[in-house]
Amino acid sequence: MEGEENYLRFNIVLKHMKNIFRVEPSTIIHDMHPNYWSKNYLDKNKVKTLGVYHHHSHIVSCMVENKENDKVIGIAFDGVGYGEDGNLWGGEFLICDKKNFIRGAHLKYIPLPGGDGAVKFPWRIGLSILLGALKKEEIEEAVCRYFHGMESRIIINILRKNFNCPLTSSMGRLFDGIASLLDFNKDVSYEGEAAMYVESLAESFIDSLKDTRNYDYIKRCENRYQWEIGDCLPYIININNMIRDIIKDLDNNIDKGCVAFKFHNTIIDFSNEICIKLREEYSINKVALSGGVFQNSILLEGIEMTLKESGFQVITHRLIPCNDGGLSIGQVVIGNELCKEY
Repeated sequence: MEGEENYLRFNIVLKHMKNIFRVEPSTIIHDMHPNYWSKNYLDKNKVKTLGVYHHHSHIVSCMVENKENDKVIGIAFDGVGYGEDGNLWGGEFLICDKKNFIRGAHLKYIPLPGGDGAVKFPWRIGLSILLGALKKEEIEEAVCRYFHGMESRIIINILRKNFNCPLTSSMGRLFDGIASLLDFNKDVSYEGEAAMYVESLAESFIDSLKDTRNYDYIKRCENRYQWEIGDCLPYIININNMIRDIIKDLDNNIDKGCVAFKFHNTIIDFSNEICIKLREEYSINKVALSGGVFQNSILLEGIEMTLKESGFQVITHRLIPCNDGGLSIGQVVIGNELCKEY
């Protein structure tokens, strides 16, 4: 929707649909992000508006598809979406129904140098991750090994001065940063390219396992990294130890496919542990998986299998897309529930 032609097409199609169904909206449901294209559209339409949150909408879209009406633990892994605290969310564990949600856990925030523009430059995110995880005396060596050129120095200064570095808990951005450490050394040319690179490295390594190529093995082997979970709600997942372990593996010339494989296993493991903690806290045994990162089959199948082994009932997408293509149905359902209050 950033392109003018797409925006014009949107208006043409919307006008056509209103004519076909002979309706005129009394309320417009929209994403809460203050800088989305929809803000200009909303300003031009003098009707009631109602904002809903991005990741809540993801989980509700999964609930709608599965005809689920009870509260669930929702794992929303995607690129970025505006959160209640004004930061960019995307690695979220939500306790929610079709009307409300609370944040049960999330990835620890990392600065996003240059804001949303960093999505096109995974190496910037890689630098941010390194600066957050390594000791001061370790950073110079790591930067020289994985990043080169004057531009990296500029980004380091931006990060250290915290200039235009909004915070994000995004799983998609974490994938981007890991991709840069695994030699994805170019700018992305389409959405999700860097994350797909990490997934393909892991898949190639799994293929090399031959007879052990199954997710039961992936779960039980010791190929995973360390992480820490905070003591209070919302639980914060600190991946600094994982980053340090990844650097150690790369320094020891461990196969990059193996590193990507262990990275996936780590996410699978801490997702399961977080859900167990949230089940104990809220007495909820059903988990919904949604968000664009769940287009990654290793994560989707691995998390689903591990949760089921822990006794959870798991619901996923089959018909409605798990990415933003399925977001609108969640927005409509939440909006409908909220409108009942007025």
